Amino acid sequence: MERKAFTLSEVLISLGIIGVVAAITIPSLSDVYRTRLLESSFKKAYHLLDESTKIIYAKDPTIFKKAPIYNGTVYADANTLYNYYYDLLQVTSNLNNGNYKIYNYNKTAHSPVNGGRFAYPNKVLANGMLIGFFINEGMINMTIDTNGVKPPNQLGHDIFCFHATSTGELTSIKMYADMTEEEIKDATTGNKYEAVDKEEIGDPCSLSSKQKSNGYGCSYYAIANKSPHDSTKTYWEDLP
Repeated sequence: MERKAFTLSEVLISLGIIGVVAAITIPSLSDVYRTRLLESSFKKAYHLLDESTKIIYAKDPTIFKKAPIYNGTVYADANTLYNYYYDLLQVTSNLNNGNYKIYNYNKTAHSPVNGGRFAYPNKVLANGMLIGFFINEGMINMTIDTNGVKPPNQLGHDIFCFHATSTGELTSIKMYADMTEEEIKDATTGNKYEAVDKEEIGDPCSLSSKQKSNGYGCSYYAIANKSPHDSTKTYWEDLP
């Protein structure tokens, strides 16, 4: 029985259909892969930071109380705490990359805020992650970039902020208010540190906020894997 070959027009139509399907599905698959990679990197980073905090507390239970004490000139015990972390996290060098820029959660602004609570991730770990520590007003702040200098370099995506308590516990940060620009203005105008406060107030993790610190309050939701915007979705599938 004679078999008919495909005509040129049939081949072209088939290739066109395949191209359309690929154009639709490949970006979607790429997004899924990207978010899964971000989630996996976050879990590794959080576990590493949490375990290191517990080990330091077991070794030196008083350091988390002493480090945030300001003696009028400096935080005298801060470097001791930092060095504990540097050893356990295997810090290899200082970050020296002028192209490294940090963006907020929905990429509407560059971050961080000068003079705020953000600990700039300026140390490179052996695994490629970045870490930073900053003590301000009795609070031990830390920030980890789970993806190193590679993009997206966004708060709430691959950059997350935490605190360490006086009892050696690593605590996440949760958005307490998703405020409009008018609400932010009303709440911060006339404050002593107005310029900083307007960028940090609410500890935002918001789809709409244009605050430079938007994403500062995302670590709680990332750990719980709950979207701060939609109760029916997980944190990672609802990234902006």
